[in-house]
Amino acid sequence: MAPPPVPAQPAPAPAAPAAAPLTGTAPATQPGAQPGAQPAAPGAAQVPGAHPKLSLDDALARFNRQGFDLIIADAQIAMSQADKVNLTAGINPTLFGGVGKTLGYDPSKGNGYPDSAATPCGGCSEWGVNAGITDNAAIMRFLVGKRELRSGVADAAIAAAKMNKEDARRVLSSQVKASYIEAARATKALALATDTRDSWVESLAKFQIQLNAGKENVDSGTVARVETAKLQAEMVVDQTTIAIDSAKFNLLFLLGDRTGQSDFDVDPDTVNFNVPARVNGAALDALLREARDRRPDLKVIVAQKDHAQQGIELAKRERVPDIAVGLNYSQTGTGQNALSPPTLGLGLTIPLPIFYQNQGDIAHAQADLSLQETAEKRTLSQIDTDVRSAWKQYLAARTIIERYESGHLLERAQYAVGIIEKQVALGKGGISFIDLLDARRTYTTVKTDHINALAVYWNAVFALEHAVGADLRH
Repeated sequence: MAPPPVPAQPAPAPAAPAAAPLTGTAPATQPGAQPGAQPAAPGAAQVPGAHPKLSLDDALARFNRQGFDLIIADAQIAMSQADKVNLTAGINPTLFGGVGKTLGYDPSKGNGYPDSAATPCGGCSEWGVNAGITDNAAIMRFLVGKRELRSGVADAAIAAAKMNKEDARRVLSSQVKASYIEAARATKALALATDTRDSWVESLAKFQIQLNAGKENVDSGTVARVETAKLQAEMVVDQTTIAIDSAKFNLLFLLGDRTGQSDFDVDPDTVNFNVPARVNGAALDALLREARDRRPDLKVIVAQKDHAQQGIELAKRERVPDIAVGLNYSQTGTGQNALSPPTLGLGLTIPLPIFYQNQGDIAHAQADLSLQETAEKRTLSQIDTDVRSAWKQYLAARTIIERYESGHLLERAQYAVGIIEKQVALGKGGISFIDLLDARRTYTTVKTDHINALAVYWNAVFALEHAVGADLRH
Protein backbone atom coordinates (compact mmCIF):
# COMPACT_ATOMS: atom_id res chain seq x y z
CA MET A 1 0.00 0.00 0.00
CA ALA A 2 1.55 3.26 -1.07
CA PRO A 3 1.60 6.23 1.34
CA PRO A 4 -0.67 9.18 0.55
CA PRO A 5 1.00 11.78 -1.66
CA VAL A 6 2.47 14.82 -0.01
CA PRO A 7 0.54 17.96 -1.05
CA ALA A 8 2.28 19.70 -3.91
CA GLN A 9 3.95 22.97 -3.03
CA PRO A 10 4.92 25.90 -5.21
CA ALA A 11 8.50 26.10 -6.33
CA PRO A 12 10.80 27.76 -3.79
CA ALA A 13 11.50 31.44 -4.31
CA PRO A 14 14.95 32.48 -5.50
CA ALA A 15 17.48 32.46 -2.73
CA ALA A 16 17.72 35.69 -0.75
CA PRO A 17 20.18 36.85 1.85
CA ALA A 18 19.20 34.79 4.49
CA ALA A 19 18.75 32.66 7.37
CA ALA A 20 21.23 30.14 8.65
CA PRO A 21 21.04 26.80 6.82
CA LEU A 22 19.76 23.72 8.49
CA THR A 23 23.18 22.16 8.44
CA GLY A 24 24.69 22.03 11.86
CA THR A 25 21.78 23.81 13.52
CA ALA A 26 19.47 21.00 14.47
CA PRO A 27 20.39 18.95 17.55
CA ALA A 28 20.55 15.22 17.04
CA THR A 29 17.74 13.05 18.30
CA GLN A 30 18.38 9.82 20.11
CA PRO A 31 17.89 6.59 18.14
CA GLY A 32 14.41 5.22 18.57
CA ALA A 33 12.85 8.61 19.24
CA GLN A 34 9.14 8.78 18.54
CA PRO A 35 7.15 11.68 17.12
CA GLY A 36 7.16 14.41 19.71
CA ALA A 37 10.34 13.18 21.43
CA GLN A 38 12.59 15.86 22.87
CA PRO A 39 15.77 16.62 20.92
CA ALA A 40 19.06 15.42 22.30
CA ALA A 41 21.05 17.72 24.52
CA PRO A 42 23.76 19.85 22.88
CA GLY A 43 26.94 17.91 22.44
CA ALA A 44 25.23 14.56 21.99
CA ALA A 45 27.33 12.03 20.13
CA GLN A 46 26.73 11.58 16.42
CA VAL A 47 27.92 9.05 13.93
CA PRO A 48 31.14 10.36 12.32
CA GLY A 49 30.46 11.70 8.84
CA ALA A 50 26.67 11.61 9.28
CA HIS A 51 24.51 14.63 8.61
CA PRO A 52 22.86 16.32 11.61
CA LYS A 53 19.41 15.00 12.37
CA LEU A 54 16.35 17.19 12.26
CA SER A 55 13.55 15.91 14.46
CA LEU A 56 9.90 16.48 13.69
CA ASP A 57 9.53 18.87 16.61
CA ASP A 58 12.64 20.79 15.47
CA ALA A 59 11.11 21.08 11.99
CA LEU A 60 7.84 22.40 13.41
CA ALA A 61 9.70 24.89 15.60
CA ARG A 62 11.66 26.15 12.59
CA PHE A 63 8.44 26.46 10.59
CA ASN A 64 6.83 28.49 13.37
CA ARG A 65 9.82 30.84 13.40
CA GLN A 66 10.34 31.47 9.71
CA GLY A 67 7.63 29.85 7.57
CA PHE A 68 6.87 32.12 4.64
CA ASP A 69 3.09 32.05 5.06
CA LEU A 70 3.31 32.82 8.78
CA ILE A 71 5.51 35.83 8.03
CA ILE A 72 2.91 36.99 5.50
CA ALA A 73 0.18 36.48 8.12
CA ASP A 74 2.14 38.63 10.59
CA ALA A 75 2.26 41.39 7.99
CA GLN A 76 -1.51 41.13 7.50
CA ILE A 77 -2.02 41.45 11.26
CA ALA A 78 0.20 44.55 11.27
CA MET A 79 -1.87 45.99 8.42
CA SER A 80 -5.09 45.42 10.39
CA GLN A 81 -3.53 47.13 13.41
CA ALA A 82 -2.53 50.06 11.20
CA ASP A 83 -6.10 50.22 9.89
CA LYS A 84 -7.30 50.59 13.48
CA VAL A 85 -5.01 53.58 13.93
CA ASN A 86 -6.57 55.14 10.83
CA LEU A 87 -10.14 54.42 11.92
CA THR A 88 -9.78 55.64 15.50
CA ALA A 89 -7.38 58.54 15.07
CA GLY A 90 -8.65 61.90 16.29
CA ILE A 91 -9.78 64.31 13.59
CA ASN A 92 -7.42 67.23 13.15
CA PRO A 93 -8.96 70.69 13.48
CA THR A 94 -8.81 73.08 10.54
CA LEU A 95 -7.34 76.56 10.98
CA PHE A 96 -8.05 79.13 8.30
CA GLY A 97 -7.33 82.81 7.80
CA GLY A 98 -7.31 85.50 5.18
CA VAL A 99 -6.66 89.16 4.40
CA GLY A 100 -8.53 91.38 1.96
CA LYS A 101 -8.96 94.96 0.77
CA THR A 102 -12.25 96.82 0.54
CA LEU A 103 -12.50 98.27 -2.96
CA GLY A 104 -13.63 101.91 -3.48
CA TYR A 105 -13.17 102.86 0.15
CA ASP A 106 -10.70 105.55 1.33
CA PRO A 107 -10.57 105.98 5.14
CA SER A 108 -8.69 109.32 4.72
CA LYS A 109 -11.86 110.95 3.37
CA GLY A 110 -13.82 110.46 6.54
CA ASN A 111 -16.35 107.94 7.56
CA GLY A 112 -18.70 108.73 4.72
CA TYR A 113 -20.95 111.31 6.40
CA PRO A 114 -21.14 114.83 4.80
CA ASP A 115 -19.95 116.75 7.87
CA SER A 116 -16.83 114.54 8.21
CA ALA A 117 -15.68 114.50 4.61
CA ALA A 118 -12.51 116.43 5.39
CA THR A 119 -11.77 114.54 8.60
CA PRO A 120 -9.93 111.23 8.39
CA CYS A 121 -11.80 108.30 9.94
CA GLY A 122 -10.09 107.19 13.13
CA GLY A 123 -9.50 103.45 13.27
CA CYS A 124 -10.88 102.91 9.80
CA SER A 125 -9.02 100.81 7.24
CA GLU A 126 -9.67 99.42 3.80
CA TRP A 127 -7.80 96.27 4.82
CA GLY A 128 -9.60 93.49 6.58
CA VAL A 129 -8.50 90.22 8.20
CA ASN A 130 -10.36 87.09 9.21
CA ALA A 131 -9.32 83.85 10.92
CA GLY A 132 -11.09 80.82 12.27
CA ILE A 133 -10.82 77.27 13.48
CA THR A 134 -13.22 74.30 13.15
CA ASP A 135 -13.17 70.89 14.81
CA ASN A 136 -14.37 69.12 11.64
CA ALA A 137 -17.05 67.35 13.69
CA ALA A 138 -14.52 65.70 16.03
CA ILE A 139 -16.52 66.64 19.13
CA MET A 140 -19.77 65.37 17.64
CA ARG A 141 -18.27 62.04 16.59
CA PHE A 142 -16.94 61.54 20.08
CA LEU A 143 -20.23 62.47 21.74
CA VAL A 144 -22.33 60.07 19.62
CA GLY A 145 -19.83 57.18 20.00
CA LYS A 146 -18.68 56.84 16.40
CA ARG A 147 -15.04 56.56 17.38
CA GLU A 148 -15.81 53.77 19.86
CA LEU A 149 -17.76 51.84 17.24
CA ARG A 150 -14.95 52.22 14.72
CA SER A 151 -12.55 50.85 17.32
CA GLY A 152 -14.81 47.80 17.75
CA VAL A 153 -14.89 47.22 13.99
CA ALA A 154 -11.09 47.44 13.84
CA ASP A 155 -10.62 45.10 16.83
CA ALA A 156 -12.81 42.48 15.16
CA ALA A 157 -10.73 42.76 11.98
CA ILE A 158 -7.51 42.31 14.00
CA ALA A 159 -8.97 39.26 15.74
CA ALA A 160 -9.90 37.76 12.37
CA ALA A 161 -6.38 38.40 11.03
CA LYS A 162 -4.83 36.67 14.07
CA MET A 163 -7.12 33.67 13.67
CA ASN A 164 -6.24 33.55 9.97
CA LYS A 165 -2.62 33.16 10.99
CA GLU A 166 -3.50 30.34 13.37
CA ASP A 167 -5.49 28.61 10.65
CA ALA A 168 -2.55 28.96 8.27
CA ARG A 169 -0.37 27.41 10.97
CA ARG A 170 -2.83 24.52 11.34
CA VAL A 171 -2.97 23.82 7.60
CA LEU A 172 0.73 24.23 6.88
CA SER A 173 1.84 22.33 9.98
CA SER A 174 0.00 19.33 8.53
CA GLN A 175 1.97 19.73 5.32
CA VAL A 176 5.24 19.97 7.28
CA LYS A 177 4.36 16.75 9.12
CA ALA A 178 3.38 14.98 5.89
CA SER A 179 6.65 16.02 4.20
CA TYR A 180 8.67 14.91 7.21
CA ILE A 181 6.88 11.55 7.36
CA GLU A 182 7.49 11.04 3.63
CA ALA A 183 11.21 11.71 4.13
CA ALA A 184 11.30 9.33 7.12
CA ARG A 185 9.37 6.65 5.17
CA ALA A 186 11.75 6.97 2.22
CA THR A 187 14.74 6.73 4.59
CA LYS A 188 13.42 3.46 6.00
CA ALA A 189 12.67 2.23 2.49
CA LEU A 190 16.22 3.11 1.44
CA ALA A 191 17.63 1.02 4.29
CA LEU A 192 15.48 -1.92 3.17
CA ALA A 193 16.45 -1.44 -0.48
CA THR A 194 20.13 -1.27 0.46
CA ASP A 195 19.90 -4.47 2.51
CA THR A 196 18.08 -6.20 -0.34
CA ARG A 197 20.71 -5.10 -2.84
CA ASP A 198 23.52 -6.25 -0.57
CA SER A 199 21.85 -9.65 -0.17
CA TRP A 200 21.68 -10.10 -3.93
CA VAL A 201 25.30 -8.97 -4.31
CA GLU A 202 26.34 -11.61 -1.80
CA SER A 203 24.15 -14.26 -3.45
CA LEU A 204 25.53 -13.39 -6.88
CA ALA A 205 29.07 -13.95 -5.65
CA LYS A 206 28.13 -17.32 -4.13
CA PHE A 207 26.24 -18.53 -7.21
CA GLN A 208 29.12 -17.41 -9.43
CA ILE A 209 31.52 -19.49 -7.34
CA GLN A 210 29.19 -22.48 -7.53
CA LEU A 211 28.86 -22.03 -11.31
CA ASN A 212 32.62 -21.91 -11.72
CA ALA A 213 32.91 -25.03 -9.52
CA GLY A 214 30.49 -26.89 -11.78
CA LYS A 215 27.71 -27.37 -9.24
CA GLU A 216 24.84 -29.31 -10.76
CA ASN A 217 22.06 -27.11 -9.36
CA VAL A 218 23.59 -23.86 -10.67
CA ASP A 219 23.74 -22.81 -14.30
CA SER A 220 24.36 -19.59 -16.20
CA GLY A 221 20.61 -18.90 -16.31
CA THR A 222 20.42 -18.95 -12.52
CA VAL A 223 23.38 -16.55 -12.27
CA ALA A 224 21.73 -14.25 -14.81
CA ARG A 225 18.51 -14.18 -12.81
CA VAL A 226 20.42 -13.39 -9.62
CA GLU A 227 22.21 -10.59 -11.43
CA THR A 228 18.86 -9.30 -12.71
CA ALA A 229 17.48 -9.24 -9.16
CA LYS A 230 20.61 -7.35 -8.01
CA LEU A 231 20.22 -4.76 -10.77
CA GLN A 232 16.55 -4.30 -9.92
CA ALA A 233 17.47 -3.78 -6.27
CA GLU A 234 20.05 -1.16 -7.28
CA MET A 235 17.39 0.66 -9.28
CA VAL A 236 15.10 0.70 -6.22
CA VAL A 237 17.96 2.20 -4.19
CA ASP A 238 18.37 4.98 -6.77
CA GLN A 239 14.65 5.69 -6.92
CA THR A 240 14.35 5.80 -3.15
CA THR A 241 17.33 8.16 -2.87
CA ILE A 242 15.60 10.54 -5.28
CA ALA A 243 12.39 10.32 -3.22
CA ILE A 244 14.32 11.27 -0.07
CA ASP A 245 15.86 14.33 -1.74
CA SER A 246 12.49 15.40 -3.12
CA ALA A 247 10.84 15.13 0.31
CA LYS A 248 13.70 17.07 1.92
CA PHE A 249 13.49 19.93 -0.57
CA ASN A 250 9.73 20.10 -0.12
CA LEU A 251 10.25 20.18 3.64
CA LEU A 252 12.87 22.92 3.33
CA PHE A 253 10.48 25.12 1.39
CA LEU A 254 7.76 24.71 4.02
CA LEU A 255 10.28 25.57 6.74
CA GLY A 256 11.08 28.86 5.04
CA ASP A 257 14.64 27.86 4.20
CA ARG A 258 16.40 30.23 1.79
CA THR A 259 19.53 28.17 1.15
CA GLY A 260 18.18 25.04 -0.52
CA GLN A 261 20.75 22.87 1.27
CA SER A 262 19.38 19.42 2.08
CA ASP A 263 22.41 18.02 3.92
CA PHE A 264 20.44 16.95 6.97
CA ASP A 265 18.82 13.69 7.96
CA VAL A 266 15.36 13.04 9.33
CA ASP A 267 14.80 10.47 12.03
CA PRO A 268 13.43 7.31 10.35
CA ASP A 269 12.24 6.02 13.71
CA THR A 270 9.68 8.82 13.69
CA VAL A 271 7.38 6.52 11.73
CA ASN A 272 7.69 3.65 14.25
CA PHE A 273 4.29 2.65 15.57
CA ASN A 274 2.93 4.03 18.80
CA VAL A 275 -0.44 5.37 19.87
CA PRO A 276 -0.36 9.05 20.90
CA ALA A 277 -1.44 9.55 24.48
CA ARG A 278 -4.34 11.87 23.66
CA VAL A 279 -5.66 9.53 20.97
CA ASN A 280 -5.47 6.35 22.99
CA GLY A 281 -8.92 5.84 24.47
CA ALA A 282 -10.28 9.03 22.92
CA ALA A 283 -13.97 9.23 22.04
CA LEU A 284 -15.32 10.69 18.83
CA ASP A 285 -17.79 12.97 20.64
CA ALA A 286 -15.01 14.47 22.76
CA LEU A 287 -12.91 15.13 19.65
CA LEU A 288 -15.89 16.79 17.95
CA ARG A 289 -16.42 19.10 20.94
CA GLU A 290 -12.73 19.96 21.08
CA ALA A 291 -12.65 20.72 17.36
CA ARG A 292 -15.60 23.12 17.68
CA ASP A 293 -13.80 24.87 20.55
CA ARG A 294 -10.34 25.00 18.97
CA ARG A 295 -10.58 25.19 15.20
CA PRO A 296 -9.15 28.59 14.17
CA ASP A 297 -11.09 28.67 10.89
CA LEU A 298 -14.30 28.72 12.95
CA LYS A 299 -12.85 31.47 15.14
CA VAL A 300 -12.11 33.46 11.99
CA ILE A 301 -15.80 33.27 11.06
CA VAL A 302 -16.85 34.28 14.59
CA ALA A 303 -14.53 37.30 14.43
CA GLN A 304 -15.84 38.23 10.98
CA LYS A 305 -19.42 37.92 12.25
CA ASP A 306 -18.57 40.25 15.11
CA HIS A 307 -16.99 42.59 12.56
CA ALA A 308 -20.24 42.59 10.55
CA GLN A 309 -22.37 43.24 13.64
CA GLN A 310 -20.15 46.12 14.66
CA GLY A 311 -20.34 47.37 11.07
CA ILE A 312 -24.15 47.49 11.23
CA GLU A 313 -24.07 49.56 14.41
CA LEU A 314 -21.49 51.90 12.94
CA ALA A 315 -23.43 52.31 9.69
CA LYS A 316 -26.59 53.21 11.65
CA ARG A 317 -24.68 55.63 13.86
CA GLU A 318 -23.21 57.30 10.79
CA ARG A 319 -26.71 58.58 10.00
CA VAL A 320 -26.27 61.11 12.80
CA PRO A 321 -24.98 64.28 11.06
CA ASP A 322 -21.39 65.27 11.72
CA ILE A 323 -21.98 68.73 13.20
CA ALA A 324 -18.83 70.79 12.99
CA VAL A 325 -18.17 73.52 15.55
CA GLY A 326 -16.23 76.58 14.36
CA LEU A 327 -14.82 79.72 15.92
CA ASN A 328 -14.38 82.75 13.63
CA TYR A 329 -12.73 86.15 14.05
CA SER A 330 -12.84 89.03 11.56
CA GLN A 331 -12.19 92.76 11.39
CA THR A 332 -11.80 95.59 8.87
CA GLY A 333 -10.39 98.51 10.89
CA THR A 334 -10.86 99.22 14.59
CA GLY A 335 -13.17 101.30 16.72
CA GLN A 336 -16.79 102.31 16.34
CA ASN A 337 -16.36 103.80 12.89
CA ALA A 338 -14.61 100.79 11.33
CA LEU A 339 -16.25 99.13 8.39
CA SER A 340 -16.21 95.87 10.38
CA PRO A 341 -15.10 96.17 13.97
CA PRO A 342 -13.33 93.17 15.55
CA THR A 343 -15.92 90.39 15.64
CA LEU A 344 -15.75 86.96 17.28
CA GLY A 345 -18.29 84.38 16.22
CA LEU A 346 -19.22 80.75 16.99
CA GLY A 347 -20.79 78.70 14.22
CA LEU A 348 -22.16 75.25 13.49
CA THR A 349 -22.04 73.39 10.18
CA ILE A 350 -24.79 70.79 9.91
CA PRO A 351 -25.06 68.45 6.89
CA LEU A 352 -28.74 67.75 6.29
CA PRO A 353 -29.46 64.00 5.74
CA ILE A 354 -32.37 64.64 3.43
CA PHE A 355 -31.62 62.56 0.33
CA TYR A 356 -29.22 59.89 1.59
CA GLN A 357 -29.35 58.40 5.08
CA ASN A 358 -26.62 55.75 4.79
CA GLN A 359 -29.06 53.09 3.55
CA GLY A 360 -26.43 51.49 1.28
CA ASP A 361 -23.81 51.01 4.00
CA ILE A 362 -26.43 49.62 6.40
CA ALA A 363 -27.71 47.14 3.80
CA HIS A 364 -24.14 46.12 2.95
CA ALA A 365 -23.31 45.45 6.61
CA GLN A 366 -26.53 43.46 7.10
CA ALA A 367 -25.76 41.34 4.05
CA ASP A 368 -22.25 40.75 5.39
CA LEU A 369 -23.69 39.55 8.70
CA SER A 370 -26.04 37.15 6.90
CA LEU A 371 -23.09 35.85 4.89
CA GLN A 372 -20.98 35.24 8.00
CA GLU A 373 -23.83 33.48 9.80
CA THR A 374 -24.22 31.09 6.86
CA ALA A 375 -20.44 30.61 6.72
CA GLU A 376 -20.45 29.75 10.44
CA LYS A 377 -23.05 27.02 9.91
CA ARG A 378 -21.13 25.65 6.94
CA THR A 379 -17.86 25.64 8.87
CA LEU A 380 -19.44 23.80 11.80
CA SER A 381 -20.74 21.19 9.38
CA GLN A 382 -17.31 20.97 7.74
CA ILE A 383 -15.64 20.49 11.13
CA ASP A 384 -17.93 17.59 11.96
CA THR A 385 -17.26 16.02 8.56
CA ASP A 386 -13.49 16.50 8.89
CA VAL A 387 -13.31 14.97 12.37
CA ARG A 388 -15.54 11.99 11.56
CA SER A 389 -13.67 11.24 8.34
CA ALA A 390 -10.23 11.62 9.96
CA TRP A 391 -11.31 9.42 12.86
CA LYS A 392 -12.44 6.64 10.51
CA GLN A 393 -9.17 6.86 8.57
CA TYR A 394 -7.19 6.74 11.80
CA LEU A 395 -9.01 3.65 13.07
CA ALA A 396 -8.53 1.88 9.73
CA ALA A 397 -4.83 2.75 9.55
CA ARG A 398 -4.29 1.69 13.15
CA THR A 399 -6.02 -1.66 12.55
CA ILE A 400 -3.80 -2.36 9.53
CA ILE A 401 -0.55 -1.46 11.28
CA GLU A 402 -1.46 -3.47 14.37
CA ARG A 403 -1.87 -6.51 12.15
CA TYR A 404 1.68 -6.01 10.95
CA GLU A 405 3.01 -5.32 14.42
CA SER A 406 1.25 -8.05 16.37
CA GLY A 407 0.08 -10.49 13.70
CA HIS A 408 3.55 -12.03 13.13
CA LEU A 409 3.37 -11.28 9.40
CA LEU A 410 6.79 -9.61 9.30
CA GLU A 411 8.28 -12.17 11.64
CA ARG A 412 7.19 -15.15 9.56
CA ALA A 413 8.29 -13.59 6.27
CA GLN A 414 11.72 -12.83 7.70
CA TYR A 415 12.00 -16.31 9.20
CA ALA A 416 11.11 -17.94 5.88
CA VAL A 417 13.76 -16.08 3.90
CA GLY A 418 16.37 -16.76 6.58
CA ILE A 419 15.74 -20.52 6.53
CA ILE A 420 15.87 -20.75 2.74
CA GLU A 421 19.08 -18.69 2.57
CA LYS A 422 20.73 -21.08 5.03
CA GLN A 423 19.56 -24.11 3.08
CA VAL A 424 20.84 -22.65 -0.19
CA ALA A 425 24.17 -21.83 1.47
CA LEU A 426 24.46 -25.41 2.73
CA GLY A 427 23.57 -26.77 -0.70
CA LYS A 428 20.63 -28.81 0.52
CA GLY A 429 18.69 -30.58 -2.18
CA GLY A 430 15.15 -29.69 -3.02
CA ILE A 431 15.74 -25.97 -2.53
CA SER A 432 15.92 -24.13 -5.83
CA PHE A 433 16.82 -20.59 -6.75
CA ILE A 434 13.12 -19.96 -7.41
CA ASP A 435 12.40 -20.68 -3.74
CA LEU A 436 15.01 -18.14 -2.68
CA LEU A 437 13.76 -15.55 -5.17
CA ASP A 438 10.16 -16.01 -4.03
CA ALA A 439 11.05 -15.83 -0.33
CA ARG A 440 13.08 -12.65 -0.74
CA ARG A 441 10.46 -10.99 -2.91
CA THR A 442 7.76 -11.91 -0.39
CA TYR A 443 9.77 -10.53 2.51
CA THR A 444 10.65 -7.33 0.62
CA THR A 445 7.02 -6.81 -0.36
CA VAL A 446 5.78 -7.38 3.19
CA LYS A 447 8.46 -5.11 4.66
CA THR A 448 7.77 -2.38 2.08
CA ASP A 449 4.04 -2.59 2.73
CA HIS A 450 4.75 -2.35 6.46
CA ILE A 451 6.84 0.81 6.00
CA ASN A 452 4.16 2.32 3.79
CA ALA A 453 1.47 1.37 6.32
CA LEU A 454 3.47 3.15 9.04
CA ALA A 455 3.50 6.31 6.92
CA VAL A 456 -0.25 5.97 6.27
CA TYR A 457 -0.84 5.56 9.99
CA TRP A 458 1.05 8.72 10.96
CA ASN A 459 -0.54 10.68 8.15
CA ALA A 460 -3.90 9.58 9.57
CA VAL A 461 -2.82 10.78 13.04
CA PHE A 462 -1.79 14.13 11.60
CA ALA A 463 -5.01 14.36 9.59
CA LEU A 464 -6.90 13.89 12.85
CA GLU A 465 -4.79 16.64 14.45
CA HIS A 466 -5.59 18.88 11.48
CA ALA A 467 -9.31 18.14 11.81
CA VAL A 468 -9.40 18.75 15.57
CA GLY A 469 -7.02 21.72 15.47
CA ALA A 470 -4.89 20.41 18.33
CA ASP A 471 -1.61 18.57 18.91
CA LEU A 472 -2.64 15.05 19.92
CA ARG A 473 0.88 13.70 20.36
CA HIS A 474 1.75 15.55 23.58
